[in-house]
Amino acid sequence: MKSIIHFNPISELQKHINLNLEFDNLIDLIITNDIAQIHACINKVWSYSLQGKWCVGFLSYEAAPAFDKAYRTSTISNAASDEDIPLLQFAVYDSYKIKHFPEKNYNNSLNLNFKLDEEKYTRDFNKIIELIKNGDIYQINYTHQLKQALDYKISHNEWINHYYKLLLRQINSYSIYLNWFDKQKNLEHNLLSFSPELFFHWQPQSGKIITQPMKGTAKRNVNNPDIDLEIMHKLKLTLKEQAENIMIVDLIRNDLSKIAKLGSVKTNNIFECIKLQSIWQMVSTVSAVTKNDVTLYDILCALFPCGSITGAPKIQSMKVIHALEQEARGVYCGIAGLIKPFGETIFNVAIRSLYTVTNKNSNHTNISYGVGSGITIDAVCEQEIKELYSKFVFLNN
Repeated sequence: MKSIIHFNPISELQKHINLNLEFDNLIDLIITNDIAQIHACINKVWSYSLQGKWCVGFLSYEAAPAFDKAYRTSTISNAASDEDIPLLQFAVYDSYKIKHFPEKNYNNSLNLNFKLDEEKYTRDFNKIIELIKNGDIYQINYTHQLKQALDYKISHNEWINHYYKLLLRQINSYSIYLNWFDKQKNLEHNLLSFSPELFFHWQPQSGKIITQPMKGTAKRNVNNPDIDLEIMHKLKLTLKEQAENIMIVDLIRNDLSKIAKLGSVKTNNIFECIKLQSIWQMVSTVSAVTKNDVTLYDILCALFPCGSITGAPKIQSMKVIHALEQEARGVYCGIAGLIKPFGETIFNVAIRSLYTVTNKNSNHTNISYGVGSGITIDAVCEQEIKELYSKFVFLNN
């Protein structure tokens, strides 16, 4: 199994992160599709970290009930393949190689032609607005799975090239590439994640934990720097976008308080706007100091899944998501990242992520890419649809 990490965030409070690593000397693979095994698997991953190993992997969104039985998620397989995507998968390594950004340009293209079901989106949008008006929820992060089937084989090296091509378009992100092969089913899996959103960065020795929920989006004008800057300032001052951001900040402050030392939960750099290739994103930072006896599993119980991809309140929002979205999100809206030797942990929120499965018997490849947005009382359906399109334009530019 090959794993590549490029964590180079643009947020002011995380600019010191600079991880450009490649792993391919696998010593163990921890994987499960059983909710009942999640706790034991996380403890095993943590044990490897304390032994000085590197652990790289992901948790799917559907792993959520392992941390709170009240969370509702779909049991329907993600349409990236006819096979179940693992709920948890971590590769364990004992060393790494530095993997610098490539200097060459990659000309290969997938020519993806994703189409959003705007009719279904509009119906569900109206249902969500009614629920908000009734006071059942305050915000929903409603998502849509975009899919495409390819009837030809894409080699492992080609997927790496695709990863680097897209990485060069969105360098400042928590990007990760994972490739593994299921010998029993003869399926090759690839995850190409270019998430700009930090789920959490935890340093257990000091107890310091940082989260950076991302809510608030505006399409950039990349051809006119002056107008582009005006768009950023407008985003920062728009009450609808501020409200969307603050709702999730409050939710995450509450989640963090479950594992934080009394009085340590702080909000920093509120409404920070970061520049991506095609959009501006609004980010706020919530930090804390964890209690002395907190474990990685405790943190996941408190925080997973991230409130920015559920809505508020979290339990009720996830019930609405379950009813409307119907199919599994898979790795999308889960988390992906690494645990360094001796515990330092960095996970992204696995948005902006391509998931692919190739059947080696037929050379047939299925691709899925999730997009979503936060819907509040002031949301306008047409604007939300435009936001979804702006979030995958970088795939084909």
